[in-house]
Amino acid sequence: PESSLLPASRPSPSISLLPPSLLDLYLSTTPNITCVATNLKSPEPKFTWSRSSGGALGVATSDPAQKLPNGFYEVQSHLGICAEDWNSGDTFTCTVTAEELGPTAMVGTIRKDTGQ
Repeated sequence: PESSLLPASRPSPSISLLPPSLLDLYLSTTPNITCVATNLKSPEPKFTWSRSSGGALGVATSDPAQKLPNGFYEVQSHLGICAEDWNSGDTFTCTVTAEELGPTAMVGTIRKDTGQ
């Protein structure tokens, strides 16, 4: 079987979310929240976005997959939001599904730290 060829130290897929930059929030009409999926075998994972208030979501775009030195892929999805959405304190959720993950999706959340 193919699995015996994989090194024991195969990196685990991971997900991280990046907030919009302050520059984007002030200068761009659609600042982005970025969801980064790393160490995937598949260059085409599926990204699904949602927000805690159930409000409308902007357009999500994905960058082409980047092949990492370890042979796996990193893929980024950018969700366009407006500054009001970000400042509202809503929690935004990025769910990543890929064939290799099976029924288990990777889920990451991010929200503005309103300091409360």
